[in-house]
Amino acid sequence: LFCTLLVGTILNTLGSQLHIGFLTATVATVGTGEKAVEYTIGGLASAMVGPAMAVAIGYALQAPAMVLFSLVPVGFGANAMAGAGGPLAVLVVAIVAAEFGKAVSSHCQDESLVGKGQINEGAVSTKLGLLGWPAAGEEIQIGRDIEISKLTGCPIHIQHLSSAHGLNLVRRGKADSAKVTCEVTPHHMFLTEECIGDDYNTFFKVNPPLRTSDDAQAVIDGVVDGTVDCIVTDHAPHADHEKAREFELAPFGMTGIETSVGLVVGNLVNTGKITWQRMVELMSVNPRRILGIERVAIEPGCRADLTVIDPDLKWTVTEDCFESRSKNCGFIGWELTGRATDVYVGGYATMEDGVVTDEPIHL
Repeated sequence: LFCTLLVGTILNTLGSQLHIGFLTATVATVGTGEKAVEYTIGGLASAMVGPAMAVAIGYALQAPAMVLFSLVPVGFGANAMAGAGGPLAVLVVAIVAAEFGKAVSSHCQDESLVGKGQINEGAVSTKLGLLGWPAAGEEIQIGRDIEISKLTGCPIHIQHLSSAHGLNLVRRGKADSAKVTCEVTPHHMFLTEECIGDDYNTFFKVNPPLRTSDDAQAVIDGVVDGTVDCIVTDHAPHADHEKAREFELAPFGMTGIETSVGLVVGNLVNTGKITWQRMVELMSVNPRRILGIERVAIEPGCRADLTVIDPDLKWTVTEDCFESRSKNCGFIGWELTGRATDVYVGGYATMEDGVVTDEPIHL
């Protein structure tokens, strides 16, 4: 269910010099039947952004219990200060969210540095003649948002962290007792900018971009040493015709839901880098904790939301192996070990022996 909160009436009372592009609420039903609401805020520009945001967010917080504010970058130049990713907007969101005990999830992208960047800025971008996307465009906002978290006391969650320095900023913030958490993706751990060759395969065009091998290793090290809180997919399916365009015109993103378990099991668990317990924390326990969602456990009274994994099952990623209609996966051709074979939602089997059932979701 997608709904847009129409705040035009509120904004009209605050003067014509005020402009808010959008405040969109995405309502998702999680496994327990609870409602999780993510508010995506974008397109703000005004010296009066503070009171406007306070009114808009206060209205939004009258919604159900679990609310996560997600900031997306909008605008350049003068708008950057008050834009959705700008420091003023983040500060206002953090102040109000902290009052309601909510977390802010930040997509760290400084548009004044990133611009129309396509891939990581460096030797590969130069060789391929593609506009570079400097890691600093992510790292500067990570550092800024951690400081805003320390200032306001609002928990900040850094989305899809991709660089070694960004990870060090989070590590340092945690050492300073900042309320900061972060997530990483399998593609930022196991793929690098070197995967992008002269065939300009758009499956490797993601946001943030694939970075260097040193960055990828640092992200893995962060998973191992406990700095990283979550492994997520940043699942971004696209139609074939969208990804078949020229590299600069193709959308960012790759699919990830159906390969995530095999990549983590085969590359991290079976290699001894992390334990099964740590994998469950990263992919299930910690995300629910950060969102404030009731935990799921194998014990009396808990809802039977269960995934059965065969840790030794070997399989090859091919375009015809996906349940998804989208095939834009950067791991096509990889041999993986470990796969979910059975899934139960509320005690009902939604997948058995690797085959999705026709059982409807029972909430």
